[in-house]
Amino acid sequence: VEGVGPKIVMQLASQMPPSLDASEIETAEPYRVLATPEGHLPEVAYSVLLPPEYSPHHSYPLLIALRSRGRTNDELLRWWGGQADSPGPAMKRGYIVIAPEYADERQADYTYNVAVHQTVIDCLRDARRRFSVDSDRVFLAGHGMGADAAFDLGMSHPDEFAGVIPIGGDCNLYPKATYENGRYTAWYVVGRGFGNEAPDRNNYGVFDEILKRGARFDFMFVSYLGRGLDGYLEELPKVFDWMDLHRRAAPPQVLKMESLRKTDNRFFWVTAVDLPRTTVLPLPPGAGTRVNKMNIEASVNVGNVLTFESATEKFTVRFLPNLIDFDKRVIVRTKGRQKFNGFITPDSQAILEELRLTGDRARLPLATQQF
Repeated sequence: VEGVGPKIVMQLASQMPPSLDASEIETAEPYRVLATPEGHLPEVAYSVLLPPEYSPHHSYPLLIALRSRGRTNDELLRWWGGQADSPGPAMKRGYIVIAPEYADERQADYTYNVAVHQTVIDCLRDARRRFSVDSDRVFLAGHGMGADAAFDLGMSHPDEFAGVIPIGGDCNLYPKATYENGRYTAWYVVGRGFGNEAPDRNNYGVFDEILKRGARFDFMFVSYLGRGLDGYLEELPKVFDWMDLHRRAAPPQVLKMESLRKTDNRFFWVTAVDLPRTTVLPLPPGAGTRVNKMNIEASVNVGNVLTFESATEKFTVRFLPNLIDFDKRVIVRTKGRQKFNGFITPDSQAILEELRLTGDRARLPLATQQF
């Protein structure tokens, strides 16, 4: 419409109702949602539990729960949310809970398959398009092998989550190489892996490194001495108290990320295009295994200068409203070489395309450009 520019489109986008229909989904009852069109392979689906008072005109925090082996998604939703006649903490506190179908029914261990990452991210994006989700209050939790997945996902995509809650999991293999990314989100870790009484060696080294960097990590570890694999039901009220106090961190002006996969390339406002490799680590990791990490560094200074250092020279930048001064020239440098010197023009199409793809209303860019 003539006269409606990007700033008005941005305001409208933040107020629009969910784009997908959820009118058939009853509150306080588990419901299976197909996130891909019928017949699409691979099928992506999740179960959802809406709080009793759910309304598309109010935004809600979202908890993504990943099941342990031998447990169904409906059982997991009941563990977090309870039932209509006996509501649990998620329903009492107004949280939407989804349980992605990220693993085969007979699967006993998390395999660090890159397809799991895409499944969980696709479920998150569908939930943001289908329900009224506060994108700055999205939490990831898991039990057992689901906690293993939560460690891996949380350290590969920290910008998606306000916090990660692994319960009884292993912070090993890929997270052992990428744990530094975890400083961009918050952690509430329960169960195994640290302390003087028979520590879990898979976790000890990583947790030790994280706790030594306490000024850079929002990291809390809760250990029940003498307890092994367990649900730790008594922690639930404290977990929700903790979640109530956390929001997703603001996009940093300077970021340094580590990746082992081509697909782990999107962080905050930058996407590294055409990363050269995907590292497949052995299960279990052998002694002396060499881990070839790819560093992705990006920064913006007050002079509108964007600097990139990475294994690739191509980047897509999502120019968030407060990232640069759109009234001034932007200079882009990659590995010391200047690639761009000009003005970035806000574009309504960039706003709407990001909304269509991700459903994330809290981080819509005024412009998107590849360099």
